[in-house]
Amino acid sequence: MSGLEGKRLLLIVNPAAGKAVITRRLPRVEEIFEEAGCILTERITSAPGEEEELAYSLAPQHDMIVSAGGDGTLYRILNGMLRAGCDLPIGHIPCGSTNEFASAHGLHGSPERAARRIAEGGEITVDVGVFGERYFLGTAAFGAFSWMGYTTDQSMKNRFGYSAYIAEGLRGMKRNGPHHLIITADGVVYEGDYLFGAVCATDELSRRVRFGRDRHGVKTGELELLLVKSIKNISDAGSVVRSLATGKYDNSALLFARANEITVENEPGLLWSIGGESSGEFRTASIRALKNGLRIRGASK
Repeated sequence: MSGLEGKRLLLIVNPAAGKAVITRRLPRVEEIFEEAGCILTERITSAPGEEEELAYSLAPQHDMIVSAGGDGTLYRILNGMLRAGCDLPIGHIPCGSTNEFASAHGLHGSPERAARRIAEGGEITVDVGVFGERYFLGTAAFGAFSWMGYTTDQSMKNRFGYSAYIAEGLRGMKRNGPHHLIITADGVVYEGDYLFGAVCATDELSRRVRFGRDRHGVKTGELELLLVKSIKNISDAGSVVRSLATGKYDNSALLFARANEITVENEPGLLWSIGGESSGEFRTASIRALKNGLRIRGASK
C-alpha cells in the first residue's frame, strides 16, 4: 500500500530542465504513479515560468503535486501552490543542472527511483523563505555573487559547495564592487559596504558552508544571514574563502547572524537572486521564514 490509492496527483514536468533526461524517462515515471493507484493528471510546460501558473490553477483540485525538473521548477510550483492557498505535499523528481535542494534533502537523482520513493510515502517539512510576497527555497542573495548560483562551474560546486560561489564571485569583485547597505535583523542594525549577502531559511546555508558546531543551534523559523564586507585585495579574498570552508569565523570580513525577520535597504543597482533565479532590483527587501512551509514527500532527511 503506497498511500496514493485514489489520490489525485498533479505531475508538472519541465522538459527543458538539465539535459532533458526526464523526457526519456517520463513513460516509466507515469507507470510508477499509475501502479500506485493514484489518479494522475500530467502537464508538460512549454514556456519558462509556466509551472507556477499551472500549480496556481490546478493545485486546489488535487491532493498532491509532483515536480519534475530543477530547483527553479520546484521553486515556481511552490509559489503557485501557496498563492492558491493550498498546503499540499510536493514530491520532487530532480532533473536540473545542479539539484542543490534535492541534494540537501536526500532526494534521489534517478527519475524512476525518485518516483518510487514518492509513491512509497514518507514526508519531511522544511522552512520556506518569504521575500516580500515571493516564496523561496535555499537562498536569497544580493550583491557581487547574486548570480553565482546559476553560473558557477559544476565541478567547483561539487568539490567546494557554496564556498565555490564565493570564490568565483570574489574573482570578479572589482567588476561587481561593494554596495552600501543598511540591514536590520531583529532590530539589530548593520550598516556598511558589502560585496555579498545571503539570507537562508533555517540551516540551508549551514549545509552549504560547513558551520561546524554552530549549525546545531539552528531553530526552525529562523533566518541565517551571511555578509561579506568590502575586500581590498585577492589575498583577503582567499582568507575569506578559507574561513568559509573551515567554519572559522574570526575573519573580520565576515558577518554571520540569525534572526526571525531581516530587512535590507540598499542603493540603486543592487541585483538579487531569489531561489537561484535572477530577480532584478529591490530598493528595500523584507524577508522572513515560514516555519514548516513545505511538505516534501519522498525525502530521506
